[in-house]
Amino acid sequence: MIAMNTFQNNAEKSTSRLKDVHAEKIGAISQDLNDMDKMKFGFDNSLIYKGKILFTARTSTFAMVTSGYGSEP
Repeated sequence: MIAMNTFQNNAEKSTSRLKDVHAEKIGAISQDLNDMDKMKFGFDNSLIYKGKILFTARTSTFAMVTSGYGSEP
């Protein structure tokens, strides 16, 4: 009986840890998905001093397509 209780307690602890890890991963993925609309460049860790202009965008193209209920063709 003691061995079964120990086994059950270990299983419950494992399940709890697994749920916590899963929730953390889902949170991180959700945050990444929310940030996908932003341009990201990993220059913070480089040797370039902050504030230096690395490139300048001369033109850009942006289009927003909306469709669905109540939209006009």
